[in-house]
Amino acid sequence: MLKNIKKYKKKVKIFLFLLVHLRDLWLMSRDLEVKHLTLYKSDDWHHGYAYFTGFVEGLRVFIKIDTKLFFLKNEVIAFEVLKDLIKIPKVIAYFRRNRFEAIVTEYIDAKTLTIKDLINAPNFISKILEIIKSINLRGVIHRDIKLKNFFLYQDDIWIFDFTFAVSLSPSIVFKELDLADRFEAKILNSIGDGYNPGHLIWNDFLSMRQILAEGLVTHPLLNESLRNSIKQYLEQFEIEHKYHTYSYQIYKNGCD
Repeated sequence: MLKNIKKYKKKVKIFLFLLVHLRDLWLMSRDLEVKHLTLYKSDDWHHGYAYFTGFVEGLRVFIKIDTKLFFLKNEVIAFEVLKDLIKIPKVIAYFRRNRFEAIVTEYIDAKTLTIKDLINAPNFISKILEIIKSINLRGVIHRDIKLKNFFLYQDDIWIFDFTFAVSLSPSIVFKELDLADRFEAKILNSIGDGYNPGHLIWNDFLSMRQILAEGLVTHPLLNESLRNSIKQYLEQFEIEHKYHTYSYQIYKNGCD
């Protein structure tokens, strides 16, 4: 019975989205020349986000749509700033119409990283460290660092989802969430999955260290040698956090 209710709610959610945004989807597809638009992972639609796949000039693409917060321009900015430093999905197009925003990126058929992946290949941890180092040195803080925002593709580690990224560089300007807005404040309190250094403080190195320490160090599949090796990797995250000031904090009247 419960399963049927969930299926019904899912269908209603999709129907309402299409009812409200059918013209937006049509205009986006026309303007960006997207063919064969298809629903994608509708179970993961949340907070006004919807996902589709399609084809642009024969290339399969992933389409992320925002109908509530309108922060997808941050993804475009992050790609332009970081594309020469790290592996990041290529941004193909951006579309905005009233309360409908969409970003089109290359579709990459890969699974996100898991703790088991890191146990099988601990060297991935150092690759994650280098990615975070690269983006932070460029002045960008991801703020929502977690394993499911990394994936393995073509023998390399990729990172994505810079929707809520911020910058410490005056030359890079991202749109920021408004703490005074109840809904946006809720998002601010949730990004980082609770692995933040403190309330409304973000440090990518410390967040990833906490994730890895919690999921890896006590994992039953680890032998003592592998556990010690992973602890050494974690020390590198701690060193980066200790000796670099790549932290971003929101105060009541501003940011630091």
